[in-house]
Amino acid sequence: MKPFDLEKVRNQRHRIYPLYLYHMKITTLPFAGSVLPKDINDKAVVVIDVLRATSTIITALMHGAKQIIPVVDIKNAFDLKKQYSPGEVLLCGERDARIIPGFDLGNSPLEYTTEKVQGKTLIMSTTNGTKTIGAVGQAKELLQTFMFVKFSLNVGLT
Repeated sequence: MKPFDLEKVRNQRHRIYPLYLYHMKITTLPFAGSVLPKDINDKAVVVIDVLRATSTIITALMHGAKQIIPVVDIKNAFDLKKQYSPGEVLLCGERDARIIPGFDLGNSPLEYTTEKVQGKTLIMSTTNGTKTIGAVGQAKELLQTFMFVKFSLNVGLT
């Protein structure tokens, strides 16, 4: 999966096209486990997650996190952390609403203060949110919506 790199996103030019130019076929998938490659290959995908994962991601970015790397499983998070210098990375996330043993932060936006996350790379794994992001990561285009709509227009478009 690609990390959320705030600087890169800030410098992107966003393409906005009138909807009347498109003939759309919309398919809804209720949860990450229902996503199959055939459902997303060569398609634009919109992920709507009003739960904690994306709220936490946007809060961390607003408080100065350098980037957030969503990972599906816990082992991948620990392995990825080894590629960074000590103090450069925080492991973040939960399983079934409980902080993962050995992780630095859970999945509450209130934990992601400027003092804790500013300038850090966050490796995040959650029960549902990062699984959904991972499941649609191969889509042609991805629009991730966040709890702060105004900010999502600036950050979420890829």
